Amino acid sequence: MRISVILCSYGRAAVLDDTVRSVLRQTVVPQEILIVCPSPDHILPVTLGRHRVRFVTSAKGLTLQRNTALCQLRETDVVAFLDDDMELCPTYLERMRELFATDPSVMVASGKMLADGGRGKAVAREDAIRLCQEAEEASHDASPPITRPLDYGYGCNMMVRASVALRNRFDEKLSLYAWLEDSDFSYHCTRAGSPPVANQSARCVHLGWRAGRISGTKMGYSQIINPLYLWKKARVFSLRHIVVQYWARCFVANCIGVIWGDPQDDRLNRLLGNMLAAWHLIKGRCDPMMINELP
Repeated sequence: MRISVILCSYGRAAVLDDTVRSVLRQTVVPQEILIVCPSPDHILPVTLGRHRVRFVTSAKGLTLQRNTALCQLRETDVVAFLDDDMELCPTYLERMRELFATDPSVMVASGKMLADGGRGKAVAREDAIRLCQEAEEASHDASPPITRPLDYGYGCNMMVRASVALRNRFDEKLSLYAWLEDSDFSYHCTRAGSPPVANQSARCVHLGWRAGRISGTKMGYSQIINPLYLWKKARVFSLRHIVVQYWARCFVANCIGVIWGDPQDDRLNRLLGNMLAAWHLIKGRCDPMMINELP
């Protein structure tokens, strides 16, 4: 099966190059690695020279960048959407290929996270490499791969069968950081078939690199607006899920983070963004594009 990898990035050239190297160390190397940025200034020259790498220019914004890449794909069977701060175990793509080859019902799959800096403390690249090495040494993988169901694919490492990926697009109203764009995309890719799965045999680490992210205010705004927008759009989530899993958890985490959190997480401005979004909802405004008008 042919695999194409899409890496969208902005202002994180060094960490992007490390991720490309991780992809190229795979036991199954993808046929192409599309790096999507507004300009080559966001990519190291050495990265552009690496084998199978192809640069694609796109306006800034994760959904815009991923949609642009989908239009530029060569003929392929599976599309891997990876964040630019991932470390993959060497057999990650091999185990994913086995899953898609042996189970035709699988449309969307993510790997098993050994550590996730995106939802906790950031992980250093050397620690991520060590975790992957230890996992590979200790693994006794069965064949076919073991899976468990997911509600939605996890966008930092989300693989989608090309036949459905090319029929769908990421919602470009989810601007910039595009909070929950992965949930929306995987929902539409799987609503007529089997739910997304986590491949327990395909392991990886999300570093959760903080540099290059949008402001805390914009992030906090999207935490409140985006879930409700997706509910109104296609009932992607239930209202209870939005209130409990997104609004309450984000608001509480930001309140606690103001006092005890990592300063890099900018929790105070996230909290201000939460409050601004709540005020907009009270006034009857639920537009994720408003994020572009915030300071």
